[in-house]
Amino acid sequence: MATRPCRSCWDRLPKATRRALSHRGDSARALARLRALYDRIDEGRPLEQITIT
Repeated sequence: MATRPCRSCWDRLPKATRRALSHRGDSARALARLRALYDRIDEGRPLEQITIT
């Protein structure tokens, strides 16, 4: 499984996105959020514009 982005990349994500990705609730939802992050990165979306809820 993929790991958390590097610190400088992590800091470029919007605060709400970082908060959503850090939430440790339901593991299935957490995995879905992580997949959504990597999908958006693969699409070429700038980190500052990635929103995950």
